[in-house]
Amino acid sequence: MLTTHCTQVPTQLAFVGLGLLPLTSIMLATLYLRHTCFHNYDMDPLANAKARDLDYNVVFLAALVGMDQKEKARVINHLAKFMAPGAILLLRSAHGARAFLYPVVDPSSDLKGFEVLSIFHPTDEVINSFIVACKYSVNQGIYSPVLASKCSGVEGFNPFNHGNVIEELTINEQA
Repeated sequence: MLTTHCTQVPTQLAFVGLGLLPLTSIMLATLYLRHTCFHNYDMDPLANAKARDLDYNVVFLAALVGMDQKEKARVINHLAKFMAPGAILLLRSAHGARAFLYPVVDPSSDLKGFEVLSIFHPTDEVINSFIVACKYSVNQGIYSPVLASKCSGVEGFNPFNHGNVIEELTINEQA
């Protein structure tokens, strides 16, 4: 999913909201991004202060950063302010009944300052949806509508080798 929108493997990746055990970072570093340096941030004020001085090509925002939509939107607005133009924001959200477990990110209103590139909604036992967005350059961007298409072969998102595991929504540019 990340390689679809990044021209090269990131050398550094910020993971915001790792929780008690950084399993996602461990899995990504072990299986997919072996040459990427991960910087994990959570509620530690010292770690968060250091994050302001670092520049990342990719920022991964966990599902439980911001326990409601308003708080999550506040974090996303902060990232929009401090991320470099062209940087990728990969974030977890929820869709449908799964919204009872995690806050929902509304791409049309919560991602101001970002261009939405892809949205993935799982159709099996995977809970989180994924949104891939790119930080706009200065004075760029209007949100485009999301059009649905099927995608069952996304590597890393089909661990049980089921068919039609993920419904992919892709942004199509308007002429």
